[in-house]
Amino acid sequence: MNKVIVAITAGIMLLPDALFSQGFKYSTLPSQPIQRSGTVIPSQIKKDYFPSLQTLEMPKPGGEEYSAELEKIKKEIHQKIAPVPENKGNLQRPNLKINFEGNRYPSGIPNDNHMAISNSGYIVSSVNTTIAVFDTTGSILKTWSFDAFSDTLKIKAGKYDGRVIYDPDADRFIVVFLAGFADSTSNAIIGFSQSGNPTATWNLYKLSGVPLNDKTWSDFPMISITKDELFLTLNGIQNAMSWQAGFKRCYLWQINKSDGYSGNAIRNKLYTNITYNNKPIRNLCPVRGGSGLKGPESYFVSNRNFDKSNDTFFVLRLAGEMNTPDTTINLNVITSSTQYGVSPDGLQPFHDTLQTNDCRILDAFIENNTIQIVGNSVYFPSGRSGIFHGIISNASTSPVIQLNLIGENKMDYGYPAIAYAGKSATDDDAVIIMNFTSDSTNTINSKKVYNYPGHAVIFYKNYLYSDTLIVHRGTSIIKMLSGGKDRWGDYSAAQMRYNHPGEIWVVATFGHAVSGSLGNVNAAGTWISQIFAPGNTAGIESNSNPVSSVNVYPNPVVNNDFFTIDFTIQEEDILSFSIYNIQGKLVRTLLRTKADEGKNRFSFNLGALSKGTYILKISGLEGDVLQRKLIVQ
Repeated sequence: MNKVIVAITAGIMLLPDALFSQGFKYSTLPSQPIQRSGTVIPSQIKKDYFPSLQTLEMPKPGGEEYSAELEKIKKEIHQKIAPVPENKGNLQRPNLKINFEGNRYPSGIPNDNHMAISNSGYIVSSVNTTIAVFDTTGSILKTWSFDAFSDTLKIKAGKYDGRVIYDPDADRFIVVFLAGFADSTSNAIIGFSQSGNPTATWNLYKLSGVPLNDKTWSDFPMISITKDELFLTLNGIQNAMSWQAGFKRCYLWQINKSDGYSGNAIRNKLYTNITYNNKPIRNLCPVRGGSGLKGPESYFVSNRNFDKSNDTFFVLRLAGEMNTPDTTINLNVITSSTQYGVSPDGLQPFHDTLQTNDCRILDAFIENNTIQIVGNSVYFPSGRSGIFHGIISNASTSPVIQLNLIGENKMDYGYPAIAYAGKSATDDDAVIIMNFTSDSTNTINSKKVYNYPGHAVIFYKNYLYSDTLIVHRGTSIIKMLSGGKDRWGDYSAAQMRYNHPGEIWVVATFGHAVSGSLGNVNAAGTWISQIFAPGNTAGIESNSNPVSSVNVYPNPVVNNDFFTIDFTIQEEDILSFSIYNIQGKLVRTLLRTKADEGKNRFSFNLGALSKGTYILKISGLEGDVLQRKLIVQ
């Protein structure tokens, strides 16, 4: 999977701005400040039942079952498969360094992977029912459920669809998730950390998921922040209807984030009934800042996400902050000469397909007045599932889009995320992560390798793309639902570590077999990785032998005890096991030996180590395989 097929064509804008505004409407609602609903200290959560109801019978992308019409479109697209010439990338691939499993199963269906990393190295990873905090070695610091996190709010409805973002100016985290699937139970829950330590105190707020008091509920949150404000977009869905047919309106919340950090009543403003030519615009994707926070203006993007093929994109510019009297939203409608469209489902080896939902914009950032966007799309040359990458230049004045499709002959891509990866003021560099799966096989080191669900990254710069770099290859199919379809979305995440330009952290899905109290399950797992843009190679080693199913025990350990680590590797390798102190200085290489493909166990006695914190590093012939923090008491 070392080649990417890229269709690149120029985009054009059809009409002047004056004509766009004629068909654009929205309304604002007067909103009272929302009082803090409670506080929580995750490090002090002791009773946590991690409740999660997993519906195994009916696919439920974004909230309800697949519509027959969307299913029909997908089947028609998949019949278009045809040979495509291969085109190698034109840039160096990004570099992969740290690589570890994130939130553990069970995590809800689908995973809904999201994450953020602070300048000091706290990683907050959210899946459909839980939040976990890691350090940059992959050691878990704390994990808790949405239910325990929001316990003081006394909301009994099921919680889902988590998002997390880091504020580099304030050194704070913001978490958003939803509760309820009907107007009687629908709420959005927002948590603001009081400090840069996400295991310490958070301020909690509850927003009504039914702000117009009608028979709808709020679904699919997306968030961004500027220097002073938090933006939250939601889809209003009618009760007892599918997320496709039941969409009624989009909500856009504008919130003062400093109120949330301090625990004051949060000032806010709500925009709704956002329409173009009397049709509601749906799935508004907020645009994050690339190298740092932007503002006071903010941007939101959308498209025609249910069409078999389309060329239209919407760029909304909110011109000021909520307390500015003349703050307005302006709309530009732009078109591309490259079409995008609903993608077919991804194919797995031997088994069920994986749902790709629609072709909405899933992630976006802005840098140097240029917005970059990504989303699912059919890859028209082959008829398989691919992704689109759009570059919208002149965003603030007369935006123009160039849309590129990324796909392959025998591979399906889905659920991309994008992060800025530049290191100087004029760079447009980006790292794009996406899930992959295929019913075909590859040959690696003379062995047949099945393309079980995993994820990969590519590097973008100046309208050129690198080959794909495998981040983590799954070890099994994903099979959680009855019937012929399963889940591997609904989104992934990528973020630059703001004080380390060119360093990107990503989270996405992989397939693996899990044994536990629920029996043997082919589950969708969560994987977190550190990626470096090409040229940022100091201390970087490639990882060509991903590790999975890691189990460390005991940790911390008492001097003179044995420390044991169980792990699984995909290929046989020559492994070195080395101990480093917390300053990164080598203490001792303990062993260098051949390790077989599959499950392995390494143990050693700590009698020679004094009390303190150490790093155990396992390295193979082609780079680091695994790092784990070790505490000796």
